Amino acid sequence: MKNILFLPMLLLFSCYGCDKPPITPIEPTTTKTNLEVVWHVLFYSDSFPDFFWDPVFFNDYVIFVNTYGVKQGHERGLGVYHKTTGKRHTAWQKDPGGIIDITEELRDCKVGGDNENTIYLSTCISLYAYDINTGNRLWQHKHSPYYGSLLVSVFGKDVLHNYGLGALSRSWYRIAKFDNVSGSKTDLLQLYIEDNYRFLIESPTWTVNENNDTLLLFLTSGWNYELVDGKVKAYCYNITKREMVWEKKGFTNDKDASKHAPIIIENNKVIFQSMRAIHCMDIASGELVWQHEFMPNSISMTPLLYYNGKLFSRMQGSEVYCYDAQSGQVLWSNVSIQAYPAPGGRMDAYQDKLYLTASPDDGYV
Repeated sequence: MKNILFLPMLLLFSCYGCDKPPITPIEPTTTKTNLEVVWHVLFYSDSFPDFFWDPVFFNDYVIFVNTYGVKQGHERGLGVYHKTTGKRHTAWQKDPGGIIDITEELRDCKVGGDNENTIYLSTCISLYAYDINTGNRLWQHKHSPYYGSLLVSVFGKDVLHNYGLGALSRSWYRIAKFDNVSGSKTDLLQLYIEDNYRFLIESPTWTVNENNDTLLLFLTSGWNYELVDGKVKAYCYNITKREMVWEKKGFTNDKDASKHAPIIIENNKVIFQSMRAIHCMDIASGELVWQHEFMPNSISMTPLLYYNGKLFSRMQGSEVYCYDAQSGQVLWSNVSIQAYPAPGGRMDAYQDKLYLTASPDDGYV
């Protein structure tokens, strides 16, 4: 059986392991590899080009979603293809389009539900759920007069979506759970503005503690236009007991959080990603374990990758860093590579190799 990669452009590095203690930084080497096109199909029948979010995988299929507004009359939509053959899913045979309101822009796509049978789509204005096997819309929730966040978070078979009074709220922001089958909404928590810092709740992640309570972990971004100042706060909320476990203010000098969800790692720790910093906290107490701040470029374009005990970050200036996730120590870095993060791109790892989506500095690939 062949292993297939679905990436617009690939760069390959060796991901080295290290014995403890001590951890000795090493220089990475670039390794050549042979990649072949397994299949190549048209997204539109008229071969019109477009821009896409990262592919979304489920069972034997992969979903490609196009981005932003209508391009020359082509509606936003998605294509569902078999990972091995490239054939369209039987329920998704027509050209992409018509699955969201034409005035809306696709921002995120996630797969969840029982046996990964549901596609969740976010447009900030609405949240949609589609049955993958039939292609039928299950439900649509309009946030109007409010606005939803860019990303959604799968929560068991259900889905989480944050919403508030605008991109940055002057009053409150909420995290809501939507039922997989009916789309019924349940507000889980609400935060309020502080010190005139308009704010939003970024994408949460969740875990279960030793008492079998479900915890939500997330950051907030706040901005005071009069002071021209931003603040990042971290939270842990117990959904089961309906109470805040901890709230952390002033732990970072960074001015803005990233949209990407936190990452749960071993030893009861969580990794938060802000605009120019990485933070590791103890889940039970909120104690700051380690952090890296004042990075020369933003790391928010690409979500962090956690793989085999290591944490990888990608800067807007194309630099790549590898950390020991438990201690935060830098294992290696590559600051000379000229491969700028592709918009909406990501990193992934396979057989101890790191793969990056990239674009040149003068256009997209």
